[in-house]
Amino acid sequence: MVYKDGVSNTMYWKNPACVDFLQAKPIEVARPAPSVAPEHFKFNADALFAFDKSGISDILPEGRRQLDTLAANLTGRSKRVERVTIIGFTDRLGSESYNQSLSQSRADTVRELLVQYGLERNVIRTAGAGESQPVVACPGEQRTPALVRCLQPNRRVEIEVHSER
Repeated sequence: MVYKDGVSNTMYWKNPACVDFLQAKPIEVARPAPSVAPEHFKFNADALFAFDKSGISDILPEGRRQLDTLAANLTGRSKRVERVTIIGFTDRLGSESYNQSLSQSRADTVRELLVQYGLERNVIRTAGAGESQPVVACPGEQRTPALVRCLQPNRRVEIEVHSER
């Protein structure tokens, strides 16, 4: 290199092997697949199950119809279902531990039905949230028909589905 007033005037490669650096091909960087928002489904637990019940035999006709529709939607896709999260919820009636167990049992029952319909068990996760995330607050402590009706939106099963991108 020849410098003139501290600025380079000319440059050259001294080692011929360095020329290869100028001719190197760009490195291909894998780009992440575009993010696909998960789908959310919310089912009224009273439509799925008889009040205070959680077994497969306790599923009501309307609940069976709703789950049939969901399962047909999920198994009939061209893209693979990667992950399904099922969360059961209850109202505040009953003890906290009982409600936790009931909500988990409802989520597990929905999982069993989806597996029977053809979804892979290993992509389905379940959880019970019990009474911890109410969507409505209703006055009163005594179990009355009016209070049971008021608390109905809190009894639900939510399903989140992540499909292949």
